[in-house]
Amino acid sequence: MTRICIIALSFIFFSSSQVAAENHTNQTWWQQANQLYLQKNYDSAIIYYQKIATHQPQNALVFFNLGNAYYKHNQIGLAVLNYERALRIDPDYSAAKDNLALTQKRIPNQISEPNDIFFIRWWKDLTKATLANVWAMTGFFFFIISLALTGLKRWARLSINLPTQLPKLLLLLSLSTLALAYVSTQRMLQHNKAVILIGETPLRTEINTTKNSLLLPEGTVLYTEKEQGNWVNVKLPDGRTGWVEKSSLEHI
Repeated sequence: MTRICIIALSFIFFSSSQVAAENHTNQTWWQQANQLYLQKNYDSAIIYYQKIATHQPQNALVFFNLGNAYYKHNQIGLAVLNYERALRIDPDYSAAKDNLALTQKRIPNQISEPNDIFFIRWWKDLTKATLANVWAMTGFFFFIISLALTGLKRWARLSINLPTQLPKLLLLLSLSTLALAYVSTQRMLQHNKAVILIGETPLRTEINTTKNSLLLPEGTVLYTEKEQGNWVNVKLPDGRTGWVEKSSLEHI
């Protein structure tokens, strides 16, 4: 028993030491990257930011700084990619939104998404990925209250005069908010958004044709539908579809 405890404690100590060492390394890289960025040595700063991003894939600030470094290095596609990654982690990151908008102004012949009708915008706002937990908790709350009222009315002979349909209404609200939670969760789990990293990437109507429907500028954000060999079927922000080479894009 004592031997098992010693082994367990040794494992915990070793794990803690590893985490501490990794945090120290990341902090050192962070300081070096920021210093190199201030010295306008952007290519070296990028290397350190990328190292940190590998160890901290949920750190929005790292991807934001990486986007800034790529922007200063005139790599527009990679700047857009990393601003989008920062916003995927934190959709309310206002500085990332501003810098992304500024970067996209440098994209020639940018393909813009058409303005949505008001009720589509309303639906998108309701089902944002960041609201998934809110809707789930709200739905669970309504469900518990509905069950409690039904139980009290049936078994405890609740004397309070409540509307007869209130438990059913609460149950309906519960199901509605849980449905919103499901849609929001699906948005959160989507990984089909990508960025074109090579300028003038040909968009083909069919894989087996050499005819291009248009050339996509670097930094174009699109959605991937399916893959076939070295080709990816994509959907542009304006709704047009076609095929591009897999090597020309990277998923957010």
